[in-house]
Amino acid sequence: MKNTDKKRGFTLTEILVVIFIIGFISSIMIVNWRSNEERYKLHRIAQEVVQDIRSAQDMALTSFRYEGNIPSAYGVYFDKQDSRGYIIFGDLNENGRYNSNGDIVVEGVEISEGVEIYDLSNDLHVLFSIPDGFTQIYPTNPFARVTLKRTNGSCPDDCLDIVVRSTGRVSIE
Repeated sequence: MKNTDKKRGFTLTEILVVIFIIGFISSIMIVNWRSNEERYKLHRIAQEVVQDIRSAQDMALTSFRYEGNIPSAYGVYFDKQDSRGYIIFGDLNENGRYNSNGDIVVEGVEISEGVEIYDLSNDLHVLFSIPDGFTQIYPTNPFARVTLKRTNGSCPDDCLDIVVRSTGRVSIE
């Protein structure tokens, strides 16, 4: 004869242990997610800067008409005094550099909080000429390097370099 008096199920202790284990693992995952979120933010912003440089290159290759004007080149200007942003512009006076009086400001871009432009020794002008898209870098150099850094971080762990080569190649290193 079978004994049918045994009750089946979990004890209160077993349920509490499982809840504790799930809570502990969840808290570890949340802490890791928050720390990686800042690192991914740096990568995301670097991608946005690269996209803006490529947009200027694309405007030059398509001879984009901005507010009725077709400049000699489109470019991106990084001011060494401004670690929070940069300017996408059209070069109307054909001098290969951004001038606030005379050139077209297509867009002034502000970098999101938590990331800054770091280690620019000079103002940097990266231009793409119309209609062939040849790359001009001022000051003259075979490549331009823009370093982005997490605001409270230290290089090299919390930094990414955006490199524009004189061939027009744009990459993140």
